[in-house]
Amino acid sequence: MGGRGYHNNVKGYLDALGKIKEFETIYQTEDEKIDFVKDVVAIKNPTTPIFSNSPNKIYVLIGKDDKIKNISFYSEKHLMIKSIHLDHSHRKEKWHAHDGTLYDHKKDEYRVLDGEEIKLVQKVLQIYESIKEIKLC
Repeated sequence: MGGRGYHNNVKGYLDALGKIKEFETIYQTEDEKIDFVKDVVAIKNPTTPIFSNSPNKIYVLIGKDDKIKNISFYSEKHLMIKSIHLDHSHRKEKWHAHDGTLYDHKKDEYRVLDGEEIKLVQKVLQIYESIKEIKLC
């Protein structure tokens, strides 16, 4: 994955704050388009990578409570272009999207999900439900 330390458990990458980041892949879909990852350094407050080693990748960040925190999307240039948050609400919008990186969006700059994004979230939730008992034990 890349940014902020992810590439199949790479160690020693520094994030924007100078902290070492490391992510562990707990599951990858057969088509290798979606990776489910955990931040193994910031376990109490996991953060999402802002770069990816793979273009057009989707990463699902699993939080400290083993629930999906967010789904992040990366461009052909390996940069985060959007994140869908599932772990908190904005004005009663539980699922919502922020465009751009996590560093450049403002708290109140969010949007509701479109139909394709809702379908993707439902697919991700279904995959995670089928794997979490096996992979997280």
